[in-house]
Amino acid sequence: MNKNIVFLTGFSGTGKTTVGRQVAKLLSWRFIDIDEEISFELGQDISQVFASQGEPTFRDLEHKKLLEVVADDNLIISTGGGILTDERNQTVMAKSGFTICLEASIDTIINRLKQDVSSEIRPMLKGDLSVKSISKLKTYRQHLYSQADWTIHTDKLSEKTVASELIRAIHLINQSHDTETVSYTHLRAHETDSYLVCRLLLE
Repeated sequence: MNKNIVFLTGFSGTGKTTVGRQVAKLLSWRFIDIDEEISFELGQDISQVFASQGEPTFRDLEHKKLLEVVADDNLIISTGGGILTDERNQTVMAKSGFTICLEASIDTIINRLKQDVSSEIRPMLKGDLSVKSISKLKTYRQHLYSQADWTIHTDKLSEKTVASELIRAIHLINQSHDTETVSYTHLRAHETDSYLVCRLLLE
């Protein structure tokens, strides 16, 4: 496995792109947003791609772009919220690097998406930022997000703190792969009222 490729997963509004850029800059790595790459190449935003070509075609474009970018090294890759619904992508990501999921509550996600006036319409939400709509889609994907090697709950954290936790997670996961005496299947971070606690799940 290439330990210098980090995939950021999670629902829209959890900070993958914003924080990913910060972390890549701090590590002097390259930042890639899969959706932005597809949008740039086609000259359309993602909602337009969905509308004109449909979700199956977009998922094929997404998979093709994923295969293309993992050929490089020292990468922070922000993925679309639905990338893990394609099992092909799950395989590529597991073989190429490790995954860190940015989590947030439904209320936090709604507030962030409403405040982000520059964001495009999320095609799977179709502009519907209701609790029911977001909860339904997030619940459908949650079992995929939960498979991440590390999870950071971002609700009460600043972007700077999330970036710091991401860097710490990268270092700890890399250290775990260098440790011969202990084998890890997952390392996850969960938030308490006062601090983040790292939990190691042994095989």
